This record gives sequence, C-alpha cells and structure tokens, in this order.
Amino acid sequence: MRLYLLKLKNKPLYFAAKLTRAVLSDLEYFLHPAKRKKKHAHYELQNRLAGAKDHFTYDNPAYWRAIQQIENIAAYLEKIYFDARWGHTLLQGVSPVKDDEYIRYSFFLLREALGLIYKDLTALRRIPASPDIKLIAAHARKNLHLARRQAALDDSDFIGNLKFDSIYASLGKCFDCLEKYFDDLAAIR
Repeated sequence: MRLYLLKLKNKPLYFAAKLTRAVLSDLEYFLHPAKRKKKHAHYELQNRLAGAKDHFTYDNPAYWRAIQQIENIAAYLEKIYFDARWGHTLLQGVSPVKDDEYIRYSFFLLREALGLIYKDLTALRRIPASPDIKLIAAHARKNLHLARRQAALDDSDFIGNLKFDSIYASLGKCFDCLEKYFDDLAAIR
C-alpha cells in the first residue's frame, strides 16, 4: 500500500524504490545461493530500469544521477557474479562469494544499507532518516581494505588473490555508488 501511495505522491521516488527493491532481490542470490529463482534477478532490474527511463520524463538532474548510480550498483554486482563464477572454476571448487567472510560481510552490509534506503523511501518521509548509510559504507570500505591487504600479503596463490582483489575492488565501487545514490535521493526530496 505504501508503494502505491508513493506512486501517487512522488513518481521519481516510486521508481527509485522499485529499483532498490530489484537490487535487493539480486543481493539475495549472493547471500543465499541455494534459493536461486528460475530467472536471474538482474533481468528484472534491467526491465525496471527501462521502465524508469522510458515512462517518466522528469527534469530533476538528481533523479537521473540516482538512476545512474543504482544502475552502476547493478553492473558491479553482475561483474562480481561473473568473477565469482570464473573464480569458482579457477580455484578448483572454492567459491569466492560463499567461502570468503569479507565478501559475505560486505554483501550483508550492502543489503542492510539498501534496506534502510528502501524503508526510508516507502515511509513517505520528506527528509531521509538514515544518515547511517555513510557509516555503513565507511565500515565496509575499511573491511574491504583489510581484505585486500591480507590478499596482497599471501604469496601462495597469485591468481586466486588477483580474483579476490578484483571482487573486493568491485564491492568497494558498489559502496561508492551507494553513497552517491543516497545523496541523490536526498536531493530529489
């Protein structure tokens, strides 16, 4: 019901809420790979992005920046997905997403931050109530920095460490986009 009220009151935030929910469903695959849907959630996100761009002409540049940032988050998640699949075959059965605690913790933080943004969007507040997004992103960057340092110090498996480093870098870019997304949504309100 709240999403419908948001559609009536503020269409840009309605489309942002739908895109945020689509990215959250995409993140569920990373956190719970056994619960995979028949269709990858990325295709659902691409359809919603097309709807957000085609069905709404809004002249606020913050709206278009927010759409671009959520699209960037989705692209980085897709890159992580393909890196993890390639890394799984390269590392002889070790799944980078499933077996690395830094990556799983970062996905958990990303899901929590996007969940806070989604709750704020659907609560119909005029002012964003979650400045914790920046704290979550800073904590995740610190966590990823430690993970990259640890991977760089381990000389036993160069190719595996390179793949983990690529995943860590993509996750860091996800959190950069998340902060910009939050700022752009605050500018729309």
